[in-house]
Amino acid sequence: MPSLNYERLKRFQNILEDAGLDCYLACTPISMGYLARFFESGGERMLLMAIRPKGDPAMLVPALSETHARHTGIEDIRTWKDGEDPGPIVEALAEDWNLGAGVIGVDDEMPAGYLLRLQEVLPAALFKCAGDEMALLRRRKDVGELALMRKAARIADRALGDVLPMELVDKSEREVAAKLTAGMTDRGGTPTFCIVAAGPNSAEPHHNTSANALKSGDLVVMDWG
Repeated sequence: MPSLNYERLKRFQNILEDAGLDCYLACTPISMGYLARFFESGGERMLLMAIRPKGDPAMLVPALSETHARHTGIEDIRTWKDGEDPGPIVEALAEDWNLGAGVIGVDDEMPAGYLLRLQEVLPAALFKCAGDEMALLRRRKDVGELALMRKAARIADRALGDVLPMELVDKSEREVAAKLTAGMTDRGGTPTFCIVAAGPNSAEPHHNTSANALKSGDLVVMDWG
């Protein structure tokens, strides 16, 4: 079954049209995953999902990602091999879609290496950070998303229930974090972050969970999900 979410795609195309964008180039696993369940990063290899206000999307991917890209159900997959320049692939898409002097939105987190190469290939095009347009799409949650958010919250709450009865004195921050993480995993969750900060470390909002032991009377901050 194709993993491209056509309802989200259509809503995003309407957003692009209202914003006056001729094309949007998504490159992050979050953006591409939200639209087509394509959770892959190209890293140093340029990997893009191209969406226009009307018409089907396309993907520009290194050859090693082609099989994964085809699972999305997107038919227009353009590839190149290691050692080849993706520039001509971009030029061909721009010619097919009439983007040579267009307004092209990009993910706010697009690597500079990607963007600079795109600007070289399409010098007359105007490139704009368009994360606000993607956020406009993602902020409206459907029934399925709301259900998943509630499920994730329940899993996180119940994982905390595994930690609260523990004797925490002399346990390391890492041991407590491991218990929280295991509690989420064991309940079918996919933990994405877990911070445990005790004593003076609790003043650091993004503390790197350490081997420091918890002491009686410590303030302990836990941030997990």
